[in-house]
Amino acid sequence: MNRTHRRRIDDIIEDAFQHACINGDLETAVELVGVLDRKLARWLAAHGADNRRGSAQLARMRQEVDRRTAAQAEGTPADDSSPYR
Repeated sequence: MNRTHRRRIDDIIEDAFQHACINGDLETAVELVGVLDRKLARWLAAHGADNRRGSAQLARMRQEVDRRTAAQAEGTPADDSSPYR
């Protein structure tokens, strides 16, 4: 599998994550973070190298889920400053 194809899969996962966040579907957003996390873990195991782009993307997604989960727990809408809005 070539590098461009792997990158496209990451983009598709991130697009679906953004869609879930915008629509308030945190359960799906959390599942997509897990999908990307497992994909990154497999990549790291196979290549033994750091995938900083993927790691940074995953960290941003986790932060967004945490932010939206906290806002939901407080009963306030998530603000629109997120890159996923």
